[in-house]
Amino acid sequence: MSSHSTRVAPGEPDAAAVRHAVRAIAERHRETDGALMPVLHEVQQIHRWLPRAAIRAIAEELRMTPAEVYGVASFYHMFRLTPPGRTILTVCRGPACRVNGGATLVEEVQLELDLEAAHGATTPDGEFTLETSACLGICPHAPAVQIEHDLRGRVTVDDLLDLIRRQRGY
Repeated sequence: MSSHSTRVAPGEPDAAAVRHAVRAIAERHRETDGALMPVLHEVQQIHRWLPRAAIRAIAEELRMTPAEVYGVASFYHMFRLTPPGRTILTVCRGPACRVNGGATLVEEVQLELDLEAAHGATTPDGEFTLETSACLGICPHAPAVQIEHDLRGRVTVDDLLDLIRRQRGY
């Protein structure tokens, strides 16, 4: 029996398919200075996170070590190293949002979804992932929240809890 396992970890996509996609993405950026960042972004756009197979394939394609790729990916909060929930909920923690109730929004979402961490935590049912952002860019409309690609401003706790409950079907 081979010591090399072909089993895929839970949530991990097929490694061959990942390598194929990464190769095509890397080819477009290979001659670009700082190619790693756009490659990481594009790979995450496809998978919604950066699977281990992607980290290894990116390293191979860009002639880096997996540790170098992982180091960059783990440094930036916008990159996910674990599969996210079906719905990604991002609460702005920028100065304008913070003074207008953003911190309270994070706390209330944590309570509603029974999450311990304020960034990157996913509910046990896999429905929601809570993330925070340094700024969502709509400061005049603070506090801001993004649900998947839907950016909303002047969000109250009641608004946000209602959105979450509707998403859950109750």
